[in-house]
Amino acid sequence: MPALNIAEIQTNKENVKVFKTAYTDKLSNYRNDYSDYSFYRFDNEIFAWNLYQTQIKLPQEFNTVVISKKEQTLVFKEILEQGIVHFFISKNQDIYRRKYSSIWCVNLSRDNKILLNGLSLNPQMEFQINPLYSTQQDSQVISISIRKTYKPVFTFSDSEFKTNNIDTRNWDKNDKEQLIFSPKNRKCFLDATNQADVYQKKISQIYNLQQEYKEFSRLLEAFQHYLSEIFLPDDLIITDFYFSNLPNLYFKDILINKPNYYFLNNRTGSGYYNKQLKELKPYSFSIFEHNKYKIAVFTPSRNEGSTGSFIKHLKENLKTNFHANNIEIDLIIFERDTSLDFTKDLVNKTDEGKYNLAITILSQSDKKIPIKSSPYFVLKAKLLGRKILTQQLTIEVIRNIRSANDLILNAIALNIYSKLGGTAWTIEKDEKEREEIVIGIGTTINFNKERIIGFANVFDYKGAYLLGSSSQISNFQNYSNQLKEHLIKIIENQIKLKGIEKNEKFRLIFHLSKPASKKYEIKAIEASLKQFKDYNIQYAIVHLSYHHNYRLFSTNNENGIARGTFVEIASRQALLHLGQSSKTPILLRIDKRSVYDNEESMYKDLYAIAKQVLYFSHLSHRTFKPENVPVTIKYPQLMSKLSSELMLIEDWDKTNLEIVKNQLWFI
Repeated sequence: MPALNIAEIQTNKENVKVFKTAYTDKLSNYRNDYSDYSFYRFDNEIFAWNLYQTQIKLPQEFNTVVISKKEQTLVFKEILEQGIVHFFISKNQDIYRRKYSSIWCVNLSRDNKILLNGLSLNPQMEFQINPLYSTQQDSQVISISIRKTYKPVFTFSDSEFKTNNIDTRNWDKNDKEQLIFSPKNRKCFLDATNQADVYQKKISQIYNLQQEYKEFSRLLEAFQHYLSEIFLPDDLIITDFYFSNLPNLYFKDILINKPNYYFLNNRTGSGYYNKQLKELKPYSFSIFEHNKYKIAVFTPSRNEGSTGSFIKHLKENLKTNFHANNIEIDLIIFERDTSLDFTKDLVNKTDEGKYNLAITILSQSDKKIPIKSSPYFVLKAKLLGRKILTQQLTIEVIRNIRSANDLILNAIALNIYSKLGGTAWTIEKDEKEREEIVIGIGTTINFNKERIIGFANVFDYKGAYLLGSSSQISNFQNYSNQLKEHLIKIIENQIKLKGIEKNEKFRLIFHLSKPASKKYEIKAIEASLKQFKDYNIQYAIVHLSYHHNYRLFSTNNENGIARGTFVEIASRQALLHLGQSSKTPILLRIDKRSVYDNEESMYKDLYAIAKQVLYFSHLSHRTFKPENVPVTIKYPQLMSKLSSELMLIEDWDKTNLEIVKNQLWFI
């Protein structure tokens, strides 16, 4: 039976007296001068209430008002949140709000730390007060989500890092030049101390479903034990932190079935997808049957034997599983030197049009070389300049390939087949009553810690990849305007391509990996739509995120959570579970701040959007396993990251990417 890690905050009443005044720039002064009160700005008003019994009076500009949970939900939620936060403060607990978040963290000093050599996993509780809305009961719900987490902290001093021969000079640091536990630093540290396996084992133990549910129950019991000590204004009292499994009075879980896969002539089958591919033939079989393809494989002479074995297995895999019999592979040996001059020789051997794809076999250490001098990136940039897509592999990976049907080789072959323009499978068509176009907007951070936005991925509702003209890279200074111009081009292109007539209805769904900003995304989308006033456009801006405090558990601890489990937690918010191996659902949030034309122009069907997201997670060309991130988000992220990296290569011309804009060059 599924359950969410949330409890309903039940109170003795749903109306409470507080104080209110018009918003002015005195807000910071109020907070400094009246520490017995909490102040909360909402729109153009300031609300205030006492945090405990006090004789201090507020200035005369504050008037008493009654607010309700139903009408002033965010204010009511803030009252409950501040009451809980100040309860922890009164108990001298170490509590802080996570940066850029509404999640509160409390250090659990009585719980045991998990210690590794030079690293400590410090236990803490995270909680968040969530204003939810039950569409089942048409009523407001305020809940608390709770989970136990562990904050990793380095325990080595600077001298101990040196003693253990760990070079931290290029590691990530905070503003105080202190080492932080970033993904990069974590990998470097665990590799250097040979603790990667031990660390992963510990993480798997503390974050497995059974353990997380056990800790959630324990922490919830503690909240229930102390609820009478939480002070709230106007005799408002928390009567219970009420928890129940799904379905319950307010929320229910629905299973969205995964899509069927279709292969040659729209045939479908059952079993593992690579097995179906072999038996039913790829969707694009007829194209590969009549065309010839050439692949160049570059490898240093010291890896010639291993690469030769890999080529043999690869050709057999492409023939057996993908029925690609017209692929010729040339092995090109080179002598590796330290000046990168060898990359020029390799590029010179690939005349434009001679090869459809180039595979380069390097080593894992090449990936760690700074981008500007990395053969991994230099070769990719130079070959793309010759309109040749690349597949970068490491010798360490191909040496682990055991046979022509190895799982690793299956994924590599799928990548190669896709980059050659092949479609291994398509998915079930969720037929619509109108044309529907999905635009994925992804983001990444470049090496100068500047945000790079990739907004070049376009799909139709059938899952077809429709990448049009694009501007792959943008910083925030010109982001909004470039996004607007790009969207105009996309919409114009799709109107012509699909033959959409004026006044005809069609739909645009925007998938964003970051919350939409009124200053950037919403501004750009609304500005682009103004160019198409003669068309009847319905649209939705949807934020897809794993950065939230919700978790899904299976209380009977049998099979975990089924892929496709859908829980609507508000009229515009829902959770969708995309894999049994993960307990974190993806949060879908329809942005309600943008109403370009009228309320009818907004598309609000959360279930249909969730189904669309689930289907897109089955369309990856990188692996046979369904992803836990839909390609509408994953592809822009991959593209913007790789684009920003290629920008560091000397003489790189980003217009090269326009030449391969309709190909999956970035997967």
